[in-house]
Amino acid sequence: MNINFSKQAALAAGLFGLVLVAAPAHAQRKSAQEQRKEQVAQIPTCAKPLGSISVLEPEDATNWWTGQQLPAPSKLIKVFVNKSRCFTLVDRGAGMSAAMNERALASSGELRGRSNIGKGQIKAADYVLVPD
Repeated sequence: MNINFSKQAALAAGLFGLVLVAAPAHAQRKSAQEQRKEQVAQIPTCAKPLGSISVLEPEDATNWWTGQQLPAPSKLIKVFVNKSRCFTLVDRGAGMSAAMNERALASSGELRGRSNIGKGQIKAADYVLVPD
């Protein structure tokens, strides 16, 4: 009977040890999630915009992230710029190309008259950021 008791005691001690080990692991996992939320909340915000910014894609020769199978960093930077509200984001990507095509059509006379396409309608960027 003494051997059964010691086996049960060893089993109970082992289970208790597992509970003690698992509890801090669960607490660490929870604190990591909390830390991640705090880090997201640490993006500085501004009461009013400091100016306008254009985030450009770098030249093809410097695309170091494609070898790592990562998306362009400019997309993440644009998200941070929007969340901070410190700058008005001026997009010069595909939208700019489409606007330039429309202007080319208007200047060649292909579009109807009285359209709202003309000079002076594109907002200027006070700052330009090129991730590298």
